[in-house]
Order: sequence, then C-alpha cells, then structure tokens
Amino acid sequence: MKKNRITILSAAFIIFNIVMLSASLIVYKFVPIKLKSNIVLSDFTKEFISLYMNELDDYYRRVRDEKVEIIISTYTDTSNYYLEIFFNDLKMYKCWRDDFVGKTSYLWKRVMVYGDMESVFYTVKKELKPQKPCRKVEYLEYDPPTWTIALNKDLSFCKMRTYKTRIDDDISSIQNLAAKYFKIPETIHEDNYIYGREWGAEVGAQFPFYEDHLRRYISSNFKVKKELNYIFRIAVVVSIMIDKNGNAMLVGIARSSDDAEVDAEALRIAEEICKYKFVPATHRGEIVNSYSSIIFFKEDITP
Repeated sequence: MKKNRITILSAAFIIFNIVMLSASLIVYKFVPIKLKSNIVLSDFTKEFISLYMNELDDYYRRVRDEKVEIIISTYTDTSNYYLEIFFNDLKMYKCWRDDFVGKTSYLWKRVMVYGDMESVFYTVKKELKPQKPCRKVEYLEYDPPTWTIALNKDLSFCKMRTYKTRIDDDISSIQNLAAKYFKIPETIHEDNYIYGREWGAEVGAQFPFYEDHLRRYISSNFKVKKELNYIFRIAVVVSIMIDKNGNAMLVGIARSSDDAEVDAEALRIAEEICKYKFVPATHRGEIVNSYSSIIFFKEDITP
C-alpha cells in the first residue's frame, strides 16, 4: 500500500511539472515583450512585417528565438522614401548606430528602428538620448534576406525601387499590400534613370547576337597582343550605357589592365561593339536605360 502511495505521488508530481512547464512555454510564446517603446509603427508597416515573416517562413523557423530582433531602416533621397526590413539573426546590431531612432515590439519580436527621425512608416513618440556606439567594429559576412519598399514623394507606390531578396523576385504581394494604403500609379516617375549601378534591372541589356559571337568578335579584332602578368582571368572591363531604344554608347574603363595600350585597344573594340543595336534592359515590365559591361579576358590579349 505504501509503495502504491509513493507511485501515485510520483506520478502526480510528474504531471504537475509537465503542466507548469507547458504553462511557462505558453507564457513565453504569447506574452508580448515588455520594453520601453518610443516608436508607433504605422498599420502598413505592421502588415509589411507580417508579410515578410510569413513569406520567409522557412528562414524564420531558424530564427524563431524571441531574442532575434527585426531591424527596420528608413532613408530618403530626392525622389523616394524607403523602408528596409531584415532579421538581426547574427546579432550584428548589438551596438547602436549613429542613426538609431528607437525601438518597439510587434508579433512578440523586438523591433529596432534606424534612419529617418520623421517617416511615413512610423511615428516617434519621444526622441531618445544618444547611445554610446561600439568601440570596436567587427566586420562579419552578413547577408540576411532583405526587403525594400519604396514610395514616391507623392506617397504613391514605386514598383521600380521595390525589391525582395533578389532583383528578380516577384514583388506582387508587396504591391497588393501597398494598394491598401497607397496609390498605385499608372506610369513610372523615372523616365531617364539608368539602372545597373545603385539599382539593378531584372533583365539586363543583351548583345543582339549570341554571347559566343561577341567573344569571337573581341578575340579576332583585338590587335594589341601582349604577355602581361595577370593574376585573374579578367584583364579589362569597359562600361557602356544602353538606352531604352537599344542604342549603346561608351562610358569608359571600369577596370583597367594597368597598361595604357591594352586599355586603349579595349576602348576601340568597345566603341565598335556600341554600333550594334542592343536589346534594352527591362525592369518590372518596363523598358529602361541601363549600364552594361564588356569584358576582355586574358586570352583575348595574350598572343
């Protein structure tokens, strides 16, 4: 009888611990983070965060730890307002940047905000005191999935500067969300912008013939042949610009061979190539101006 009583008490103790552990896990998962918040996120920004987390579910499973923060970064240029979002899963933002704005929480995640003090994406309730920056900066390889949404200065959606992780990722879900809060313009605002440096195009400009035709043209017409001590296979890179009509024009040397004669010959060949009609670049379904490169390999120059 005593042994049975001990067994019953042990079982009751185990059940009690399981119940308490389950309760603690529920509290851990569903009680919001308590922190001094000075930021009020807009309804659009909240939905943008939710969309980001839902679509990156596979990635998010690996960073579901409550200590992993969400970083929001905003900035403005002459044409647009920008909002970037990504996970601080490598704790790269463990120190304060000079443009730290404030913090809040959303979906049980701490949200750290950097960038503009006044923004269409949030409201700053109270400006914080300047924080001490890191004394030592550590440079680590850090490339989390990052989304960027852009608005024109009239607060209409800018599809041309909105990106998911890769340039060619489908942004329709972001555009559908933006349509709930902002105007979707029928025409783009940037007729003369040249893609390829700060902002990439989904499909770059193409030489009118096959790539192997271009390679044969360069190799057979390069008249300066030299034995140069190149470490890498690429010897010279010449930058060109292709407009929306497919017309190409020379920009200049983007990467020099450190040999004036070789560089001059590369420019001559590039200028001849520019006489061809190119297939212009496209971005978000629009034909755009773009930069492109003509690459000269070591074997094009070596006799």
